[in-house]
Amino acid sequence: MQFNVEKSKSIFWVLMNTVLSLLIIFAVVGISVFYQATRGVEGQQRTFSVTGEAEVATVPDLATLSFSVVTEGIDSEKIQEENNKKINSVIVFVKGHDVEKEDVQTSGYNLNPKYNYDRQTGVSNIIGYTLSQNVTVKVRDLESVSAIVGGLPALGVNQISSPQFSIEDQDAAMEEARTEAIENAKEKAKSLAKKTGLRLGDVINVTESGGRYDYPMYYGGAGVDGDIMMETKAMSAPTIEPGTQDVRVYVTLTYEVK
Repeated sequence: MQFNVEKSKSIFWVLMNTVLSLLIIFAVVGISVFYQATRGVEGQQRTFSVTGEAEVATVPDLATLSFSVVTEGIDSEKIQEENNKKINSVIVFVKGHDVEKEDVQTSGYNLNPKYNYDRQTGVSNIIGYTLSQNVTVKVRDLESVSAIVGGLPALGVNQISSPQFSIEDQDAAMEEARTEAIENAKEKAKSLAKKTGLRLGDVINVTESGGRYDYPMYYGGAGVDGDIMMETKAMSAPTIEPGTQDVRVYVTLTYEVK
């Protein structure tokens, strides 16, 4: 009987030690999980983001002109000769306004037959041809744009598209807008932190969006409006203003909150 009692006590203490060990292990694991969860929630709350924006108005320094000489006739060789003569005169005229050779491009050359369909025979016959030569010119001296556009019709140009103004060095304008947007975001962050009692730490993330250019529309004298046909006759130079282009940039700064 004494042996059974001693044996029972020994088994009891073994079981107690095992239970205590398991309780300790569970407690440690539970505390660790709770700490990690709490730390994660706090980590999400310890950041602060603010978005700054900037708009920079820049004056275009490049104008792109697109125009065509369209000639119709029965003899394809004759209309080609006539069309080429006009185009060559136009190119000489354009280069006379300080336009470099590399800024003049033949952007289209199309010779198309004109057909007459005979309903009785069901046969289509060629009755003539239409030749269209398109030229694209980059004008860097914007003061010359009006004179060039105004002088084209007298040289045989009978189709002119609206001038397109742009900024050649867009990176510089973007950089200026980006710098102002960052400063705007910083000022907002300081103001909000002061009002809310937050203590800002380091910037831990930066994102940028925008970079949109608002291109100006042309508003000028008569004779150049969209994509229109024009008679070959002399006309006064239209008033063409390049206006400005607005560059918008948005920058979001994410701060660590102390």
